[in-house]
Amino acid sequence: MPRRDPVRDRIAELDHACLDLADGVERLRTALGQVRTMRERGQRVSEILAFGPAAPARRQVRESWARLNRALHAYRVQAVKSMIDNEGMSIADAARVTGNARQVVSRLYHEA
Repeated sequence: MPRRDPVRDRIAELDHACLDLADGVERLRTALGQVRTMRERGQRVSEILAFGPAAPARRQVRESWARLNRALHAYRVQAVKSMIDNEGMSIADAARVTGNARQVVSRLYHEA
């Protein structure tokens, strides 16, 4: 059985979060087109906000964005831990490779 690769796991999570956000943004664009049509037909803003499709789509994008940020952070943590624990890099070396300050890399590495 192949050895589990935590970096690959984080990449898969990040990719899924990206797809989820892209889907949410597309749904929001569709909802905005519907809202535009509703407004052009003379519907009041209060009606559009109460019954229109934009609010649920906006919430989905906001939730997807939060998931993407969590997945991106988890990927960064795992990448730093892999470089230091598996590749023998120092925190300073990992900071140079990633282009981050040593303090940032240290925080990522020591995160629970």
